[in-house]
Amino acid sequence: MSPEQVDGYVRAKLESLRGLAGGTHEVDRVGGILLYGTIGFAAYLRPDGSVIFEEAVDWAGGSNEYQLRTATAQEAAGAIHAAIVRLPELTSLLPVRRPENECTVCRGTGGFIRADGLRFDGIWCERCSSLGYLIT
Repeated sequence: MSPEQVDGYVRAKLESLRGLAGGTHEVDRVGGILLYGTIGFAAYLRPDGSVIFEEAVDWAGGSNEYQLRTATAQEAAGAIHAAIVRLPELTSLLPVRRPENECTVCRGTGGFIRADGLRFDGIWCERCSSLGYLIT
């Protein structure tokens, strides 16, 4: 899929959600399709190609309040990367990986690595958002 095709792809997915239980949230509040979600957080792809994060405002305090924010380019690429398991057609939207852009924090793995070298699978590197490389 090319970036030019994102608009039609997302709009078609959004249209298919109309009227479904829970689907109105994505259509009306966020205006995008779910890329992935976890407790207190979700990432959505909008028709214009931007990625929106929905984050719990005060998770530790027990609040049910959420805020929306636009992801950075690095975060957006990480969110798309996470979604590829469910939406493989988005693979072509990822920036090309170049050896000179390898993330020095995770050593190109995309995962969290402690100072002693122990890697924790399933925990993303904060610097590269799970890609293993920087896009800027």
